Amino acid sequence: MSERSNGRHPRGDLGARFLAATRWVDRAQLLFDRARSELVAGLASDDVLDRFNDLIYSGAEGYDPGEAGFRAYLFPWEEEVIEHSFPAPPAKILIGGAGSGRETFALLERGFEVVAFDPSEGLIRLMFKRVTGDLSLEVFRAGYEDLPRLASPSGGPPRDIRELGPFDASVLGWGSYSHLRTRAQRIQTLRSFGEITEGPIIVSFLHVAGDLHRRAFRRFAPIRRRLRARHGRVEGDAFSIYIGFYHVFDDAEIRDLADRAGLRVRHLSEARESWPYAVLEREA
Repeated sequence: MSERSNGRHPRGDLGARFLAATRWVDRAQLLFDRARSELVAGLASDDVLDRFNDLIYSGAEGYDPGEAGFRAYLFPWEEEVIEHSFPAPPAKILIGGAGSGRETFALLERGFEVVAFDPSEGLIRLMFKRVTGDLSLEVFRAGYEDLPRLASPSGGPPRDIRELGPFDASVLGWGSYSHLRTRAQRIQTLRSFGEITEGPIIVSFLHVAGDLHRRAFRRFAPIRRRLRARHGRVEGDAFSIYIGFYHVFDDAEIRDLADRAGLRVRHLSEARESWPYAVLEREA
């Protein structure tokens, strides 16, 4: 007779049942993460979110060139875009949301001239440490919403980005467009880049297809809308402890924003397994 038919539990049954019960820990963690996302997206001020971003990104191993986890390379989709869309070096490239310089130094190695900026003081400090006199690089501190004004990380006078252009191509750094918090900022950012870029404008972003928070707590939609209205936030806005505030886009929204900024979509990536991005350019 088997152990079960004898009324005895199979060997290892108690440990297996304990492990199965711990799934509630994972479910509670997921529930907490989603609830936190809703509350922060609806209630946190821009000052709090700005400071959080500076703290989380400045201390992240993946953004510190001195750490083993730093990505000192372009992603495959970026390599493809540069190969097919960018003018040949030594074209002048503008990089916004440049972080600590992943895209910047990869493009410099390929012979491009680069102007880069980022709002995080910590990240700009990391990038500025790598600047040498033989590099065709200028580094500034600014967010997209600060344009056209750029602050000098060395304490020099601010610059007007329009005086540094025109640019042959530009890049809104990896996913940085999703960190803009209002529709007006998203339109104005694209418009600003369009005014000073003669060639392609590369925009990468977080896509609605890969977002969990957008689908969470649908039964509380009226409360969510009232919370978000306090700071002008909308559906698609969310918060992650790992990347801060973000907005997820669908293809229609990207096309609409580009149109309102006077740009046209030359290419919109459908390869969600790599990274969602668009190649924009001025209207003819």
